[in-house]
Amino acid sequence: MKKSILLICLLSVSLLGCKEKKQYSKGFEVSDTIEQGDADEEIGINKDSLRFEMQPTEVLQTKQINLRLTPLFKVNVDPKTQERYIGSLYTYSIGDDYYYQEDDQKPKGPQANVWNGHIIPGFEAGYGFNLVNVSHFDLTTQTRKNFFEKPALIRTLYYPAYSNDTLHYKPVLRNYYMISAFDEDTNKDGMINPKDLRRLFYFDATASQKKALLPSDYSVYRGDYDDANDYLHVFARKDINGNGQIEKTEPIHVFWIDMKDPMKTGQLY
Repeated sequence: MKKSILLICLLSVSLLGCKEKKQYSKGFEVSDTIEQGDADEEIGINKDSLRFEMQPTEVLQTKQINLRLTPLFKVNVDPKTQERYIGSLYTYSIGDDYYYQEDDQKPKGPQANVWNGHIIPGFEAGYGFNLVNVSHFDLTTQTRKNFFEKPALIRTLYYPAYSNDTLHYKPVLRNYYMISAFDEDTNKDGMINPKDLRRLFYFDATASQKKALLPSDYSVYRGDYDDANDYLHVFARKDINGNGQIEKTEPIHVFWIDMKDPMKTGQLY
């Protein structure tokens, strides 16, 4: 029971956040805005331009040895000191020995569930302050592309883990990506930030094929992983009044995604 509660909380953090930190309420403007006084200037959001500077922080290994990812962060400028700073990539993990075993702790023979600390077996889950795009590079073809054509405020990046995870004694091999992000100014306030609808996207291994896994009038709320079926249950609020933002009075529906084949999805509730 303790493991289940921990997993639910961590999955909730990865798709929404058990507690919304103030720094994650940032974003960037998508149209010219008028400076409205000291409050806006102090926050520094409305002074940013859509053509902002991005900067990489690290290169991520994936299960596919020829594919590497580079997270791209918005360069932020403190409006008072003009100091420049960027975010860092962090990963979600489960601090439970049942799901993680060091090499010298592994008994002989295959193990039923070795997740190597991942909240979903086979996937690393990364997040960071003002993560706005991810670069995909193929070492074999020497080609690079970004996951999003225009910057998006990314909440969680799921990518194939380099480690050897197992689920019910079988190896877990993911050959695709998922990204939870605010990619559109849905409420038309001139900003892309957490006040907009959050979408969940599938990308194939080459980052060429992109598909929204939920209808466009829903906003991701949280997720629970069903390890018995290797399904992800996504809780999402429906934008009933069509104003492009979510109110607590709007209904929550539950969708399922088959992690073995994410093209297979449906509504559970």
